[in-house]
Amino acid sequence: EKHLLMAINIFQENKHSGVFISLEKMSELYVKKSTQDPLNRKKLKNKAIDYLKQALGGVKAHFSSNSPHILRIQSKLRTLQGK
Repeated sequence: EKHLLMAINIFQENKHSGVFISLEKMSELYVKKSTQDPLNRKKLKNKAIDYLKQALGGVKAHFSSNSPHILRIQSKLRTLQGK
């Protein structure tokens, strides 16, 4: 987690289009944590959703609307949000 946060900060400081990859990985980490911690499941799942929303925002800024990255992240968001 610490290393992913460092990577996110570096990407954001340099306005690098690849920041979405680290944000997606953070989301995956929080999804995994949510399955292992029933007491904090909702809070951890919400953090995962927040990271995916950030990733989606970054992807939309750098890629076309029919990019597979956008479609993948939107699919993950729908799954987590139960839509």
